[in-house]
Amino acid sequence: MSFYLCPICKTAFSRQGNSLKCPQNHTFDISSAGYVNLLRNESKKCVVPGDSKEMCVSRNHFLSKHYYRCLAEGIAQTVADLAAALPAPVVVDAACGEGYYTTAIYKKLTEYGKVPAVGGIDISKYALKYAGKRCKGIHFATASIFDMPLPSDFADVVTNIFAPVANEEFHRVLNSGGYMVIVGPGERHLWELKEFLYETPYLNEPKHYSFDGFTFVKKLHFEDKIHISCNEDILNLFAMTPYFWKTSQDATQRLQQLKMMDIQISFELHIFRKQ
Repeated sequence: MSFYLCPICKTAFSRQGNSLKCPQNHTFDISSAGYVNLLRNESKKCVVPGDSKEMCVSRNHFLSKHYYRCLAEGIAQTVADLAAALPAPVVVDAACGEGYYTTAIYKKLTEYGKVPAVGGIDISKYALKYAGKRCKGIHFATASIFDMPLPSDFADVVTNIFAPVANEEFHRVLNSGGYMVIVGPGERHLWELKEFLYETPYLNEPKHYSFDGFTFVKKLHFEDKIHISCNEDILNLFAMTPYFWKTSQDATQRLQQLKMMDIQISFELHIFRKQ
């Protein structure tokens, strides 16, 4: 059986060769990149659903050099700890992007002797072209995290990293006692980059979450200082941040001449449990 449900009739798929087929004969092909497109028609009306090709290229190049290793390791260890008592945990990475963190989670669980079922969902086909190639053991699909093609009470852990929180859908998909893990930037994340770009840099506002149907468990913090030694990597980092869209042309041109930079990275991880 497939990890996913048919997005049209909500019945279980069976895999037939390189396709997923449901009992109603709705068929979805698995791409050569290793993901399946399960977007509903209304989502496909957008010219480019999700992140653009250029943003995904920049983010994939940057993350593949492991500048954010401390976060990947922190998330993977957290999920492994939450799933410690489960021999075959089911994990969904909602808005998985290029699958960098999804892969870290999958590898950590297998290192612990688990037989995990891990899925990564993102609305951007450009991101999933990288994700599908990053790890063949993960079930990647294009879909909206606000309408996931998954059964109710299905997952043990849902992760949500630098993305909108679809808490009602996560609550539906999680089983009783399952965990929701939300990751966002810490107060001083990328501080030196903001100092370079803006006359008056600002701290990120701390997030204070509260969700119906969930109990807050704890908050974890991960941080590091990274050294970026080439302009290409600096520009790739810039392109994957919101600053790319709100920085002056003069500041952008100055950044294009910068050869190296030491930057603080800081992340907050919030854990909730389904009531």
